[in-house]
Amino acid sequence: MVDALPTVEIAQVAAEGPVGDIDGADRDTVMARLSAELRSKINSRSAGQDRSKGLRHIELSMAEAGATVAEIVAVLEPTPWNKFSDRDKLIKDVQRAWGEVKERGSEPHKGTRPPASDLLAGLKSGIALAGQRFDPLRWQVPSLLPEGAGLFIGAPKLGKSWVSFDLALAVANGTTALGCLDVDGARPVLLLALEDGERRMQDRARKMGHRLPRGLSYRTMLDQPEDAEPLVGAWLGLHGHAGPLVVIDTLAAASGAQNGRDVYAQDYRRLAAYRDLAKGYPGATVLVVHHTRKPPKEGESDWLLATLGTQGLNGAVDFVMGLDAKRGETEGWLRATGRDTPDYELALTRDLSVGPWRLDGDSFEEAADRARERHAEAKQKANDRKLSDTTNDLLAFIEEQGEVDASAVAAKFGTTVQDASSRLGRLARDPIRPVQRRGRGRYVWAGGE
Repeated sequence: MVDALPTVEIAQVAAEGPVGDIDGADRDTVMARLSAELRSKINSRSAGQDRSKGLRHIELSMAEAGATVAEIVAVLEPTPWNKFSDRDKLIKDVQRAWGEVKERGSEPHKGTRPPASDLLAGLKSGIALAGQRFDPLRWQVPSLLPEGAGLFIGAPKLGKSWVSFDLALAVANGTTALGCLDVDGARPVLLLALEDGERRMQDRARKMGHRLPRGLSYRTMLDQPEDAEPLVGAWLGLHGHAGPLVVIDTLAAASGAQNGRDVYAQDYRRLAAYRDLAKGYPGATVLVVHHTRKPPKEGESDWLLATLGTQGLNGAVDFVMGLDAKRGETEGWLRATGRDTPDYELALTRDLSVGPWRLDGDSFEEAADRARERHAEAKQKANDRKLSDTTNDLLAFIEEQGEVDASAVAAKFGTTVQDASSRLGRLARDPIRPVQRRGRGRYVWAGGE
């Protein structure tokens, strides 16, 4: 056993890591649990290598791998990397490295990697999976808002907070969401409206026609962004049995600063924490409001790619909802995709003088039909514009040439002779177009100079 640390060092032990039983640590067992690369590093010091830098690298690497202070000392003490003749000095050096890893957020584990036998013991068979029974998916708002963790994205100031507040109040009251979707019974709701104040919340509730019920718990400020996750966890501990709804508006206001390293992994962990919380309470939903990039990248066809940040955000959650609209217009779209839920696209509408979005129709199905109709109308308008532009170009060509045939038109506009002949025939049959057919396959300009 190692002698007790000097009194002057005792206050630092808690921050730098307890020593533990060094002589009781089985060096061979610890080495076996380290990566092959790290084992090679420990066993391979040559005379030309910098001992101080190498020792520090190994200490940090072992701490990040989950080794305790005692295990690190037990491994390094008999190696050429140990530059200290006094064991207490080596312990102190290891404690500093262990504490540094803890302070930067990679808190060491109580032990190193479990042995392979423990890992294999956790495997299950397909037969075990086939025999399990699961409850059906639960919904906060039928067909619209399922259980689990979700991300709700949209451009700033388009009305995401209106929609999320509408959903929160509909669930808390057990009434109607987005104007026509009935909610099956009231549930507890936690709303972190971190970009709104109480005056705005009260005004919006009145405009939407919602009552502010006792079942709604809310905060508009946090002492620090990092408080959001433990607050949600504590609240779910009280209300999770009732299949509650949590709305966090917005992700940026409820997240600490990122350190710039491996941003994808950090984004993933930010939302995976809420996903894991929701998973612990069947029927519970955590909906996190977030922004899209401005402007979107040119040529993007997948609306998920507009999410501000990395795709780690979309990957961490069970479903993603998106609000899309042109600023200042009364029509919008609500889209969703998820792991366990059908994709949907719904038409929205709003009165700009009031503010809130509503489904364009009297039901989920009608709003979905209206969305398809809008797409068809937009496609037809685009085709009409394209045809109009092409017709004007064709008329200009006929006027310039005076007389043309289908072959000349096909060569000019890069189309087939059959298509060109069809277009020329339509122009000649249109009484308001100055084009006449003259002989077989010949068309002349009849509009004068």
